[in-house]
Amino acid sequence: MNVEDVNCAEEENCAEEGGEEGSEGRERVRILLVEDDETHAFIIRRILERSKLNTEIFEVRDGESAMDFLLNRGDYADKSLYPRPDIVLLDLRLPGIDGTEVLRRIKEEDELRDLSVVILTSSESDEDIIRTYEDGASGYILKSAFVLKSPRMNGLLDIILSLVR
Repeated sequence: MNVEDVNCAEEENCAEEGGEEGSEGRERVRILLVEDDETHAFIIRRILERSKLNTEIFEVRDGESAMDFLLNRGDYADKSLYPRPDIVLLDLRLPGIDGTEVLRRIKEEDELRDLSVVILTSSESDEDIIRTYEDGASGYILKSAFVLKSPRMNGLLDIILSLVR
């Protein structure tokens, strides 16, 4: 399966299948990936593209850009180009505003409060896990589960599926 099969974003037959719906009639899931490590972003993107999810993936590299995207500010002001995602995949360790602060800000904004945020991190710290759930995270996935190509990478897809059903 390739990107076109999953997203059909560039395919002419997407319109024939019902616009926002894609392969097998599934509604498109918009995902904002907030990840500063280009290699990790590439791996996560490939996992999502090769899944059976019909995804539209947007990427930013830092916390400030994530908030600009989510609030349609600055370079991300055009809502038609930068729509509200269904799910945010958020790294905790980001330059500038870190992922913990981004999560707090998302949950403080009335229009974003109900947004599903899945934490993707290398931190196995109990303190980080507890704090992010207390701050409203929908899930917590260790990057090692998919960066090392572990069978546990399906956990990411399982969480996403559970959040969009």
